[in-house]
Amino acid sequence: MTLREDLERLADAVPAPPVDPTTWARARRARRRDRSIVAAAALLTIIGIGAVLVGVPGTPRAETASTSPVTGVPDRLRPVPPHVLESGTASGRGWEVTDDPAIGVGVAAWVQNARHPVVVGVDGDYHVLRLPGFLGDLWGEATRQDAGLTLSPSGTKVAYAWGDRGRDGVIDRSGLAVMNLETGRLTAYALKGAAGTAVSAIAWSPNEGLIGWEGQQFDAATPNGLSGARPVAGVIDYRLDDVGPSLDVAGLGAVSVDDAGTVVVAATGRLTSISGRQVSTRRFDGPSEPRIAASPRNAVGWSVVGAFNTRSLDYLDQDDRRRRVPLQIPAGTDWDIAPVGWNGYDAIVATREYADDGQVSSHLRAVDTRTGRTRIVGDAEVGGPTSGFLSIATDRIVPRAITVPAGPAPDWPAAGPGVAGLAWRVGLALALVSGLVAAMRRRRHRTPSL
Repeated sequence: MTLREDLERLADAVPAPPVDPTTWARARRARRRDRSIVAAAALLTIIGIGAVLVGVPGTPRAETASTSPVTGVPDRLRPVPPHVLESGTASGRGWEVTDDPAIGVGVAAWVQNARHPVVVGVDGDYHVLRLPGFLGDLWGEATRQDAGLTLSPSGTKVAYAWGDRGRDGVIDRSGLAVMNLETGRLTAYALKGAAGTAVSAIAWSPNEGLIGWEGQQFDAATPNGLSGARPVAGVIDYRLDDVGPSLDVAGLGAVSVDDAGTVVVAATGRLTSISGRQVSTRRFDGPSEPRIAASPRNAVGWSVVGAFNTRSLDYLDQDDRRRRVPLQIPAGTDWDIAPVGWNGYDAIVATREYADDGQVSSHLRAVDTRTGRTRIVGDAEVGGPTSGFLSIATDRIVPRAITVPAGPAPDWPAAGPGVAGLAWRVGLALALVSGLVAAMRRRRHRTPSL
């Protein structure tokens, strides 16, 4: 008998060992448990990474933009949150950041943080516009320059400081541009002379046919900036696409233009009038750093001049005679005032009001230029007398009431978790990834027990 046959005979004589009938069931359960752990770790990892990404500032939700119709100048103008200004094109209920300027009709506009044009539509929605060649965006926040912007009386157009960089990075053309908010059509006007002109103040005539402007004309331009500035001003006939000459003026300040094309530039201590090529300058014993707004021809006066830290309003009549109208404001209060339009005898002004107790408030007010009486017609937390070029569509002013009730506040997106919250989310994601790796290793090396 061979060895193999002996072994087989001995094996047949040994009784079969007892096997637990649940062994294979336990093995299957263990395998399912391992798969569940891996799947759960993967899901939690995805959720954690998603939480990190969603929490990053400037990543807004996309929603359909719609608010209650406003139809006129709203009685509250709200600032756009900084993280929304800096976000890419996005939208939500009542707001959008867009490079499509065809938004319809605007009722108010301003420049926020020196770089971002904001237009409130006739429906009350807020539109942060990426306007082509907007000079504030070309300059960036590092400069101290102002880039002008103003809404037309009808609210269908916005005029703004414009420039165009060449291949070498130098702004080789500059001047003023008009964007039609209904059609999205851009009309750019390159102002001639020297190394270009940075427009810092713009005004529409009441009939919307003319645009007065003032700014600085430069002698030299490089990729790092502009130099050799002198103050200039002029008028553009928007109806005829005719650009008038750039004429020297006494200083920078504010500008207005009437329907006949007469431009007035108000600077500290000087008032310059331009009619055609005729320039006349006279001393002006008025406020420092004035703001100015022309009235329509059917109004009693021609322009009104506001100022910083004042309790009165200077009013220039049709014969250029000045009247100083004391404002009936509470004792212990000083105002910064910027005129933004007219309604009959009422000058519409944006104010920033400083009380003795330290309280500061910002309003839209109607000032009766005959009596100095004022009344609040709205709250303007944006584009006040100190910056921002707040302008309103004067044709949209509601008689007597001036403004209409504002719609609901836009549904601004959350600003994000900040540095601490972001670090927490990153840590969570890394922990979950570590859990996933550990689970996969456990699955590979686990041996079912018998």
